Amino acid sequence: MCCRACSQKKPEETANLIEKKLDEVIDTYEHTSTEETIICPITQDKVELGTIIKELPCGHKFSEDIDKWLSQKNRCPVCRGKVIII
Repeated sequence: MCCRACSQKKPEETANLIEKKLDEVIDTYEHTSTEETIICPITQDKVELGTIIKELPCGHKFSEDIDKWLSQKNRCPVCRGKVIII
């Protein structure tokens, strides 16, 4: 659990709280740079222009597919740094 409040909530309430905290610490923006090629470490696919990018506090960038991973692991899959510091 991420905090004492989470341990006293139902699983769906806990998931919503974690998702809200993730939204607070992850930068989400549209990929618009033609000079930067981004390969998602999760999918191994090139992130196309106009696609949403999620940048973790450690600086690693991912496609939106990172959401499921983070809700289960709370760690960057590249450097293993915690996303939400408890």
